[in-house]
Amino acid sequence: MKLLNFQSGSGGISLFGVVIKGHAVSFKTLLQKSGQTRGKLSDVYSYLENLPSSEDAARELLKYGEANISSLNAEEKITLEKVRILAPISTPRALIDFGLSPRHLGNSAATLIKHEFGIFGSIIAPIVKKRISAAAGSSHRSTAGFLEMARAIAIRCCSPPESWAGK
Repeated sequence: MKLLNFQSGSGGISLFGVVIKGHAVSFKTLLQKSGQTRGKLSDVYSYLENLPSSEDAARELLKYGEANISSLNAEEKITLEKVRILAPISTPRALIDFGLSPRHLGNSAATLIKHEFGIFGSIIAPIVKKRISAAAGSSHRSTAGFLEMARAIAIRCCSPPESWAGK
């Protein structure tokens, strides 16, 4: 399954869809044609937030699209040569700083806490950032703890979730 964000024509609206037999087909079109309504596939952010169920929904629509590609008109199935393929994620929700210096670790921890805990995270993030920076003061020269913390942060942020099928 090849997912893509794309625009049809010049300056068209951004669509989230799938490649079917050399054509870009939006999930919006597939949902309408199949008579379904699923908010999980309205855009790439909805797709990512609703994994793994959104992947199942996308695969189901892909099967429908493959079986019914001939019934779609030229505006509903656009050859890949005529579309502008956009970045997979145009605006990342959070940027994580992965340096190993205390400042980088503090920034990464603060960003994670804000992202995971919302308004409560905004309150405690500065405290965590300050504690990490304080632990790295002139009297604390060991980096072993920081390496372990960085590894834990990297695993938490970059590894696929346990429910991810690995496909």
